[in-house]
Amino acid sequence: MRSFEVKFIGRVESPLTDLESAPRQADEGAPEAWLVFEPEMLEGLRSVRSGDGLIVVTWLDRARRDVLSVYPRGVTSSAQEVVIRNCYP
Repeated sequence: MRSFEVKFIGRVESPLTDLESAPRQADEGAPEAWLVFEPEMLEGLRSVRSGDGLIVVTWLDRARRDVLSVYPRGVTSSAQEVVIRNCYP
């Protein structure tokens, strides 16, 4: 099996404080969020400017790892859908 190392270089911050009241999608009233980088990463980011395109890979650290399928938006009259296709517990 192939593996890789993930190094924490920053985090996403926002004014949200309560997970239960947080919107599920940005178009549902989510506030703006921003990236905060570890100080040792700043040299590598010095040429990044506002409006530049970046790819940000995030880890949803508070997500349940034991849930692999759900009812879409809690509508139990429809079939369950997988949370993600490439997942393992």
